[in-house]
Amino acid sequence: MKEAAKINLIIDKNLKNKNYQIFIIRTQKFKENKKYIQEIAATIIDAYNLCKKRDNKSISWFAVISEKVIAVSQGRSFLIKDIKPRLMARILYRFVRKNPFGIGLRSPWTMELAIREAGISKIIYASVLSAITRPFGIKGL
Repeated sequence: MKEAAKINLIIDKNLKNKNYQIFIIRTQKFKENKKYIQEIAATIIDAYNLCKKRDNKSISWFAVISEKVIAVSQGRSFLIKDIKPRLMARILYRFVRKNPFGIGLRSPWTMELAIREAGISKIIYASVLSAITRPFGIKGL
């Protein structure tokens, strides 16, 4: 490992007669335009080898990667102070319904980012379609 990943066991549970161990692997900070796929793969392989050394059993495993790492690496993570919502973003975000799973597009800043990525024509098209279908109880179209 170049820069040793810190591996912490956070959960050791038995669910449905299967033992699960959940580890957090802390890495160095990822920066934009970095070759994040190779970096993440190398870190996971190093972490796996360390875990295998600790417990020499044959194990099944999978890795979950924070979407924040990917967003930062792709240059798709922004500070709110750097986003200046335009008029359409400040108008349209008010019509987005609240979602229990997160903020989604219900903020002028996230709406502005959606407009930048998808384009204003697609956002307006989706807004009109949603306005037409809402009276029929169809949500999320």
